[in-house]
Amino acid sequence: MKKFWVLVLVTFLIMGMAAGTSLAEPQQDQVMKLSLDEAIDYALENSPTVKLAGVSLQMKEKDYEQADSASDKFKDKDTSSLMEAMTEKLAPIQKERLYDLEQIKFDYTKRSIRLAVESAYYNVLSAEQKVAVNEATLETVQRQLDTAKASFEAGTVAKNDVLGAEVQLDKAQTDLNTAKNDSEIAYMEFNRTLGMELEKSIELTTTLSYEPMDAMVLDEVITEAMAKDKNLNEAEVNYQNAVDYLELVGKYYTPNVYTYREAKYNTDLAKVNYDEAQKDHELRVTKAYKNLKAAEANYKVLIKSVERAKESLRLSKLRYEVGVATSLEVLQASEALQNQELYLAQALQGYNLSKAQFTHNVFNGGTSAAGASMPSGL
Repeated sequence: MKKFWVLVLVTFLIMGMAAGTSLAEPQQDQVMKLSLDEAIDYALENSPTVKLAGVSLQMKEKDYEQADSASDKFKDKDTSSLMEAMTEKLAPIQKERLYDLEQIKFDYTKRSIRLAVESAYYNVLSAEQKVAVNEATLETVQRQLDTAKASFEAGTVAKNDVLGAEVQLDKAQTDLNTAKNDSEIAYMEFNRTLGMELEKSIELTTTLSYEPMDAMVLDEVITEAMAKDKNLNEAEVNYQNAVDYLELVGKYYTPNVYTYREAKYNTDLAKVNYDEAQKDHELRVTKAYKNLKAAEANYKVLIKSVERAKESLRLSKLRYEVGVATSLEVLQASEALQNQELYLAQALQGYNLSKAQFTHNVFNGGTSAAGASMPSGL
């Protein structure tokens, strides 16, 4: 009888282990497919930054309601002091402005998350493209090495051709390893932006492509973006509140009193900050606009450059086959094509990142998105 229960227990343990294994295995190999829009939605839903911004908005709404309620207690009463006058007349207006400002900040936070996700998404796509370019280069160099070895055995080329091709093969392998490492890092940074585990397997379904930006007038863009810019609106609210406070203080104190003088100083300071914020905003938008135009121009030039590099490589191979070019010339042409394709990938990424600033109306001015530096000889 005892043996029977032992067998039953062992059977249940084995079944439990098998069930656990069957449940765990699909999760280990599961790959999440994400389009750009899906990635943005995921980040907005899971971002702690957005959640904190929502809490801050609720707090500002509470402050406004509280100030409005406190103001009602002074209705139909004479306010004998500056403090009472502030509670009745100024506090509700100021708190309402701060609440409206927090709504702008909340919207700005979500748009910033969208831009950050799009930037990280494009970084991954660009890294993948660099891997593909380096893989193609490695294959080309390997074929050239095979050709050089065959030609050397046939006695038509010197040993230096083989040695040179072997050096280029080592370099191509190193470049590919570096590109793969950069791609892995780009994926981890993307996962971190979305709030996922760093090692989560992701497959991106949106491709990196060139789509012309709709025509726009710079002055109109600057004006439209003003209403959505967090820093500019904050500077404006501070200035408006300072002006209102100075006006109220003037009803209780003369200009030579410290309280009035301090209020006047704070108003002047807020005005300077507001003026500077307007200039900074105009500069950020203008800079993004010029970077967009430069990135678009670079991309169009580099498309032609890649076509010329491909033709140059084709002709170098033909000349090598008939014995009027060296293996080194073919390898140099191959490397030139690789460089142009990488420049093109960088330019396309830069264009899309610069365009994204206008799509999401976020102009932080932190990075230039004009694309890759133009190589010499174009």
